[in-house]
Amino acid sequence: MRYRIIHQGYSLVEVLTVVAIVSILASIAALSVFEAIRDGTLSRERDTLLANIEEAKARSISSRPSGIRFNAGGTSYETIVMRGNCNANPATLCNADSDCVSPDYCSMGAFQYDGNSSRIHVLNTYNFPSGMIIGWTRQTSASECSNATDVLLWFDRKGVPRCSNWGLGMTTLDLTLSGKTKSVVIDRAGRVKYEN
Repeated sequence: MRYRIIHQGYSLVEVLTVVAIVSILASIAALSVFEAIRDGTLSRERDTLLANIEEAKARSISSRPSGIRFNAGGTSYETIVMRGNCNANPATLCNADSDCVSPDYCSMGAFQYDGNSSRIHVLNTYNFPSGMIIGWTRQTSASECSNATDVLLWFDRKGVPRCSNWGLGMTTLDLTLSGKTKSVVIDRAGRVKYEN
């Protein structure tokens, strides 16, 4: 007795069904990978910003006012430090109270930003990855920042956040990439934490 094996092919409907299922699964996997990459990039940039803010705060407490200057478009920022001179002897840098005859002889620029951008020394520049922007939210009043879009974030000798007018500079910094946001919050006392 002989058996004959008949090979049947797949119908067009079966092939299209399999292709559709594979396409859907591939799309879901690609979306998950994209979200993981986006979250990783946001976390890395937030942690770098957080570290730079903490470093500026520590430098301000130990030596001179330091801080962060954001570009107006929110695509980069610089770590900065004040460089001032003694009024009694302009050739002498006022890096600490002891550098001048008296702290009163130190120009305002040594320990408080006075609007003179030539006193700002840029330490490093950080560019965000393409598509990432930073926004900031500040409360404005006479004792706080006078301008909500102020791009400077200073720390004073006590580690308190300040802005261009040297008012209290507590702020929320929001890093955004493809609709996802991670935040760094600096409160009135200078405590720095992250959210999300």
